[in-house]
Amino acid sequence: MKKFIDNNEYLLKEIRKGNPRAFNFLFDTYYSPLCNYINTLTKDFELTEDIVQETMLIIWKNRSNIKPQKSIKYYIYKIAYHQYVDYYRKNKKKLDYFNEVKKVALDYFIEKDDAFVNNKKIQVLSEIQKLSPKCREVFLLSKEHGMKYKEIAEELNISIKTVENQISKALKIIKNKFNEQ
Repeated sequence: MKKFIDNNEYLLKEIRKGNPRAFNFLFDTYYSPLCNYINTLTKDFELTEDIVQETMLIIWKNRSNIKPQKSIKYYIYKIAYHQYVDYYRKNKKKLDYFNEVKKVALDYFIEKDDAFVNNKKIQVLSEIQKLSPKCREVFLLSKEHGMKYKEIAEELNISIKTVENQISKALKIIKNKFNEQ
């Protein structure tokens, strides 16, 4: 292992010969840093691992032809980058198509859901009106006026715990009504 660390040419020579220990050293040395680099491009760790593993496989398959003009590190990173670019090119059309389908579907459902959303809004407002006066007041101060629990407690001269309980009670009642439907 010491020879691999100290001598880049020796490492390449041993990999070209098919020495599994040399390749394992290369893999162990560069796998994590290469994943970190590719992940900055993909933002998808599963895809990153696929690209890095494919990179290592390419190196192993083409080991007899490895003749980097720069360092082995540069060579590996360059292969990984090209693997990323190839993946992106191959999948760009597919991604564009899926994004267009998603947009069309979203637009369709947004238009169709206006009536649905308005209906749900009316139901929520109806349920809020059915709450006890104190519970409704606490709930509306929190959700409609955006007041903090402490502010509500001070405003209504009640404890913060009471505010928490009233809001929890209101949410539970509203949630249960929608679960029934």
